[in-house]
Amino acid sequence: MIWQTALAKAVAVAVNPILLADVVGGAAVDLGLVVSLSKLYGLPMTQQESLKLLQTIAIATGSLSLSELLITLGLSSLKGILGAAGLATGGLSLAPYFSVALTQATVAGVATYAIGQVTRTY
Repeated sequence: MIWQTALAKAVAVAVNPILLADVVGGAAVDLGLVVSLSKLYGLPMTQQESLKLLQTIAIATGSLSLSELLITLGLSSLKGILGAAGLATGGLSLAPYFSVALTQATVAGVATYAIGQVTRTY
């Protein structure tokens, strides 16, 4: 379940061209993972409790969470610029667009995997 969620989030972040939508969507995916894992292990957990657990994880892994947020915002901005420049450059900006999207997807997937492992341990 953790790997599937991390992969789904990575793909969604990679193909999403809208700034900040990947951050909001990624947080929703992480929240869904926490809820799903709690159900899998038979632990009753509401969305509020899941959100509190995510906040605790974010504080405990502060540098990872902050790094993911900053990298995601920065790469999302760069991806948006490269995507918009695609028409003006005749498609030449699309090669770097894909490498930025792949990097952003990797960061998002690793962060979700880490959140899943911490939640599983909890």
